[in-house]
Amino acid sequence: MTLDTTISGASADSYGSLAASDTYNDARQNLLWVNGDDDKKEALLRYATTYLDAHYRSKWKGRRKTQTQSLAWPRVGVCDEDGMVVSSATIPQAIVYATFEAAYAELINPGTLFPAIERETRAERVGPISVEYTQYASQQTTLTSVRDLISGLLIFGGSTTAWLARA
Repeated sequence: MTLDTTISGASADSYGSLAASDTYNDARQNLLWVNGDDDKKEALLRYATTYLDAHYRSKWKGRRKTQTQSLAWPRVGVCDEDGMVVSSATIPQAIVYATFEAAYAELINPGTLFPAIERETRAERVGPISVEYTQYASQQTTLTSVRDLISGLLIFGGSTTAWLARA
């Protein structure tokens, strides 16, 4: 199934095309990607796009351009880290590159984008007192290469700090 990279499309499923991802990875000598199966690469690009939208959904600056678009980008009301207005007619290059980085990370280490949560239940007993607790072995992944590429498009530059002022 061919990728749909239509900007603002109701069926769009990837921020970047297969050809562009091949060029990007070839320039970085990511030969596992370049020599890979096209169907698998397309699936990875879809998966990476899903990761970006799911992981950063509440952190993007601005708002979606149209209600019917399937992806979070393009957006309106966005300025980058330099204060430049980001066009709502295109997908920012940082988003496209972040898609390629996330797809490659998933290729070389499957399960990176959406790791399965492993739970381990333990019980401890000390005298008459018994305690049972659940420990989670893995958590949501944040890829620094992806986050660094898109940080200028995130609210507060990717920081989780918010400033409060008294009225």
